Amino acid sequence: MIRVRDYNNYFEQMCTWIQGLKGFVLVSSEAQFGEYIRQKSSSDFPLLIALIPSADSIAHDPDNILETANCLIYVMKKVESSDQTADSFLDTMEETQQIMQAIKERMRADRGRHEIFSHLLERIDLSRMHTDPEYNYLGCNGWSLSFLISTPGY
Repeated sequence: MIRVRDYNNYFEQMCTWIQGLKGFVLVSSEAQFGEYIRQKSSSDFPLLIALIPSADSIAHDPDNILETANCLIYVMKKVESSDQTADSFLDTMEETQQIMQAIKERMRADRGRHEIFSHLLERIDLSRMHTDPEYNYLGCNGWSLSFLISTPGY
C-alpha cells in the first residue's frame, strides 16, 4: 500500500509546481468529495482532488508480496450547468485539461526522482495512465486520471 501521508504530501506539493491549481484535497470517498465541493465557492477552483488509493495484493507466499495501488485524481472546476454555454463548457474543459496534462508530465518526470516523497512514483506504471473527461460530476467539470503504482507490501 502507498503511505497515505506521502501520497497527500506529493499531490499537495503539486499545487506549487503546477500553474493554475488553486488547491488540493485528499478524500476517502465520493461522499466526502461531494461534501468538500459543496463547501467551496466557484472562485476556489480549479482544484486537484485525490482519492486515497485502494490496493490489490499478489502474494505467492508470505515472503513474496507485491501490492498494486489503484490511484485516482481529478482536476475539477465547479460549474452551474444551467448557466453554461457551449463556449464556457469548452473553456472549462480546456483549462482543466491543460492542468491535467501538466500534472501527468510532472508525474512522468518524478518517476526517476528518487528523493521525491519516499520514492512514491518509482514504480508507477506509465503504460496504464488513463484520463477521462468528467461532466457534471458532483457539480463539476474537468478530468480524472487513474493510474497504478506497485509497492512492496507492508
